[in-house]
Amino acid sequence: MFKTTERLRSGNSLVAQLKKTDLVSCCKPTQTYRKNQHSLNNNKSVVNSELTGTGLYDTIALTQKGMNNKDFKLKNIDNWEDERSAGTVIRYKKNIPLNLGNGKHNGSLFLGYNSVINSLKLSVALPKLLYGSSLYEVTPDDKDKVTDEIYKVTSSWIDFDLDKCKIFRLDNSCNLLMDESVKKYVYALNAKTSEKIGHKTKGHFEGETLRFISDAETYLLYDKVRHESTMKGREQDLEAYKFRGQNILRYELQYKTDEAIATKKRYGRALFYKDLFSDEVIDRTKKLRVYAMDDIIRNAKQKYLLDYSSITKDLETMKKGNRYALTDFAWYLILKSELLSIDDIQRVMNGAGYSRQAIYKHTKKIKSLDKTQTKQNHLIDELYEKVLLKAS
Repeated sequence: MFKTTERLRSGNSLVAQLKKTDLVSCCKPTQTYRKNQHSLNNNKSVVNSELTGTGLYDTIALTQKGMNNKDFKLKNIDNWEDERSAGTVIRYKKNIPLNLGNGKHNGSLFLGYNSVINSLKLSVALPKLLYGSSLYEVTPDDKDKVTDEIYKVTSSWIDFDLDKCKIFRLDNSCNLLMDESVKKYVYALNAKTSEKIGHKTKGHFEGETLRFISDAETYLLYDKVRHESTMKGREQDLEAYKFRGQNILRYELQYKTDEAIATKKRYGRALFYKDLFSDEVIDRTKKLRVYAMDDIIRNAKQKYLLDYSSITKDLETMKKGNRYALTDFAWYLILKSELLSIDDIQRVMNGAGYSRQAIYKHTKKIKSLDKTQTKQNHLIDELYEKVLLKAS
């Protein structure tokens, strides 16, 4: 009865075959997306051209330490917020509305000046700066427009040299136009990944956002259109309603400190504003998205790679009479590894004392798992392929 099982438990053939088996098929993306991308309807084509170009960045934060009192010249000083200590102003702050001439508040650009250490901070969402909405992408062609707009917005408040500013936060960001609803991809990745990737802890919110968070960086995948059209606690982005129902997945890598940006595994050095649109940094920005997705895919594969010692132990326990030693998911993995067919699994269950009804129930569950996992693998496969296309 256990002839097939005995063969599996002999030597190290099981662990060798399992390690060779591609239990998560998305680790080697297919060409499915390329074959099907021309099937997008006209409405999606509009979305593709408006929202999904060669996206680079969302929010950036800059800092500059002055060398003398001539580095920065604050203007309209009475209209800055200030923070005082013993009656002396130590910090100035200003949130400058981004109105773009349409009478609608489209976010703000933040300025902060520390008069004690003579340092400047600036932060702004670049898509809102240029287009009034964070739905859109900032591309390599926008370099001059970004620079001009920052100077234009800040000219009434401060004089400074933008190129000397060091980047201490950078959101590496792009839009991906997906074939199905974004929540399906988020659910698939959430189901297949463990609670931690390295030092990053997973967070899953409302079925539409997946985050892997650490102090240094965050991987973020979410439904950008839904997020901007249903925001709570701040003004909704009315531009989002134009694209309701479209499958726009925002993929972001948020680097939260200048130390995180400068590490060898990211940019390998400190970045200044003047570097932001250089060919070197743009190329690295795209590659970092692929590397991060590789981390996620690798984690998904490792989570479900069945350990040799545990499966042989469980099969041995089953042989001794514990019919519940293997879960349906374990049986599914054995089925996918092609070490046992569904008929083999039914014979093993029969030999372990399962009733005919129980064998039918478990077989149905295993086949259902096979169908679900295949669908999830396809979704992740498509997501990975589109990340690769964005990086090309």
